[in-house]
Amino acid sequence: MDQLELKNRLDVAARAGAIILVALYGAGFLVVSFHNALYGIVEFGLFRTKLLSAGIVFAIFFGIPFWESSHIFGLFGLQAWKLKILERDQNLEPSPLFKWSLQTLVFFSTAAGICFFLRILLADLDFSLRGVLAYLVIVSIAPAVIVPVAWGNVRRRAARIFLVISAFGMILLFLVGLMVVHQWTFLVLFAWFVMVGSLARQMNSPIREPKKLLEVNWHISLLNLVGLFGLFAGFIYPKMKPAFGGGQPTHVVLQFTNASPVDNSTTMDVLLVDETDGGYYFIRTPEDHKAIFVPKSLVSAVYFQADKSVL
Repeated sequence: MDQLELKNRLDVAARAGAIILVALYGAGFLVVSFHNALYGIVEFGLFRTKLLSAGIVFAIFFGIPFWESSHIFGLFGLQAWKLKILERDQNLEPSPLFKWSLQTLVFFSTAAGICFFLRILLADLDFSLRGVLAYLVIVSIAPAVIVPVAWGNVRRRAARIFLVISAFGMILLFLVGLMVVHQWTFLVLFAWFVMVGSLARQMNSPIREPKKLLEVNWHISLLNLVGLFGLFAGFIYPKMKPAFGGGQPTHVVLQFTNASPVDNSTTMDVLLVDETDGGYYFIRTPEDHKAIFVPKSLVSAVYFQADKSVL
């Protein structure tokens, strides 16, 4: 490799890195802005480490379902998940609709499995026996259907269709069961996974065929994008631990130089929502939806109590 080629590669890498950094900052800015707006905070700051960490977290939660959906459905030129049906029997060749149904089944099962482990990053993690059993049920649905169908053990078309319909019915029952036991966080993650997968399918055609960009309904795409950031900032980011770059309010004790302007005490046990150059935004209970601002000039010390769970 000569010096000119090396220089060109380094130049391309530097530009790509700059684009990625700007994209992460932009995503983090939107996430933090949406999140703070839930508490009535309208102050914006562009140069904050929190924006980069929020952007990285968003990229992780967005990238995993985007990659999985692209790989399963064969988007953006990737090799799609295929049925390994025995080629010697032409009667076993499935229809496009049947292939899509099995791919969708694989996607739903993959989404449920990944969402179960993504909960590790959230503050309300609950590895109860009930949750583990539910996870084992959902991840067993796809293999129970796909393995016999894929390898030609189920030869009748009606039987294959019955198996797929039954599998979708079990997934539906699984989701209803999560509602019954109030596993809302898991349902939000599952909805997020499906939403990103749907967005990937929408983006596939315009990106692979730029001429179709003129046919895109941009107002709908913009609403989908706003909904995507709103779902993440409103339901996922607030449940993530600050240690992982999330926006869960942090349990702190504020010590004031004089009496507190809120309740005239010298200390306050609060939940810190955000910190800026000017001061601190906090709420007093997890149920509060409007933050209180206190200037830094009034605070003499902040005691962090990371060992206590607040949500």
